[in-house]
Amino acid sequence: MYLRDADAAGGVALKLTEEQHGKLQFGMYDTANKKMLYNRTVPADQIPADGKFHLYSLGRVTLSPDCYVWGHPSCRIQRNLSEFYRPGADNTYEILLSLKVQGPAYVPGSADPDAFLMDRIILMR
Repeated sequence: MYLRDADAAGGVALKLTEEQHGKLQFGMYDTANKKMLYNRTVPADQIPADGKFHLYSLGRVTLSPDCYVWGHPSCRIQRNLSEFYRPGADNTYEILLSLKVQGPAYVPGSADPDAFLMDRIILMR
């Protein structure tokens, strides 16, 4: 679901009510070849406890003709990246996700509900 968030780029983010407290996980999946290209879990003690958006790197990834980035272990937040694939070209990008976790599971004393938000996917050559 989309949510208005003053901290989000453009003022809007995808939001998922967090059901797996303590886990910040994201990655990339190649649908054409049925394989995970990248999977990253940020340990709970390394998640900033400020309730703000932060950039997380997926690293340098080579896109396939049909792949998507996912921003939560449930894969309920995802975005197909096939429009950025160029046949015969170098399809390697540095990919960054802008993610925010909020609520008392992540921010001690927070009155916000536990949630996982994504406001940007950045592809850099």
